[in-house]
Amino acid sequence: MSRTDFAAVGTTVTPDWTTLTTLAQVEILPLSSVRFQLSNDAGSAGDVDNIRVQARSHTSGAWYDLVGGDSGKAFATIQQTGDTAFPVTRAGHTAHVLAEFPVVYNLRIQARTREGSATVDLYGFAETDEEPERDLRTEVQLGRVPGWSTVKAMGEYENSGNDAGGEDVCRGQDFTPDGPTRLYTPASGGEQVAVISESGNDASEGTGVQTLRLLYLDSTGAEQTEDVTLNGTNVVNTTATDIRFVNDVFAVAVGSGAVAAGNIGIYKTGDTIPNTLHQMIGAGGNKSLVPHRMVPLGKTLLLQEWHCTEAQGKRAAFRIRSTDMNGVLLPGIFCFKGVAYLKNDVSSPQPLEAAVPALSIVKVSVWPDQVGSEGSCSWWGYLVDD
Repeated sequence: MSRTDFAAVGTTVTPDWTTLTTLAQVEILPLSSVRFQLSNDAGSAGDVDNIRVQARSHTSGAWYDLVGGDSGKAFATIQQTGDTAFPVTRAGHTAHVLAEFPVVYNLRIQARTREGSATVDLYGFAETDEEPERDLRTEVQLGRVPGWSTVKAMGEYENSGNDAGGEDVCRGQDFTPDGPTRLYTPASGGEQVAVISESGNDASEGTGVQTLRLLYLDSTGAEQTEDVTLNGTNVVNTTATDIRFVNDVFAVAVGSGAVAAGNIGIYKTGDTIPNTLHQMIGAGGNKSLVPHRMVPLGKTLLLQEWHCTEAQGKRAAFRIRSTDMNGVLLPGIFCFKGVAYLKNDVSSPQPLEAAVPALSIVKVSVWPDQVGSEGSCSWWGYLVDD
């Protein structure tokens, strides 16, 4: 049973035949009945002769009478006090009203007097026998479900090859020389990473990205954050030396251009982008478009849905996969969790319904039939405390 209380004390009701006085309004709750009492002050000059309950149409926004007014429907139950006769509530008397109706979501109570004004007090509540449906996704996103959070990853690629082993979805091919076909996976002990741009304008005083935020897991799998201020085409090393997996990266400070002036790569310190690329932001972007994530320590990822797109008419097989099967970690073995074949088409959201354990890596890879394919993908799920 859900209930909403309302009150209107000392409201003046007039004999206006075109616009009734609104005494109370209740919105966005599945209501099936309303109970109220309306008292007309003893000093009032007028009798309240028209009381109605209205609902609002979701399509037109117009109000219509449920009971009273011009509805032709009498109130279900009327209990009188003193010599009050409903629908007339004389000065100094009270009408008690119960009105039942099909479930509505917007309700208001209005009144008018026969002649002269009246001062009225209204007390009541609206209720339903139905519990409102709880939208889990919304509640989790609003932080109202302890131990739950949402995670979403999205990615894109352009000008693919057609590697028989598949190509991880990212824009690594935008680098000069090209980045790797499949992204590097660091050792479990973690490492220090370097950040570099192909443009001198991605720097502390530049017009592009000035500072990045890395969301990463340390050697234990715990979630950590580090901000890195760029220095253009010069390498900037992270303070952290135990970075196990960079889950995401995005700009937190930018210059007048608002986006990256060049491709920004994050790779193992002392190595090169083609060999050890962890993450990247493509030129013209301000966030990573690499859909790879490692599940943090103490969490389980409940994969919900994914979708993908191929945009060049080159048939491609998209596969979302993770380093586990049936809840058991399988480091280095990316097992398929979903597959879609597309050619110049967009898939609808596809259910996944897979539980992925802590420290497993989720990624999306593509197997194009021909070179020159391009596409995008995204997936989402719930991170739940173990």
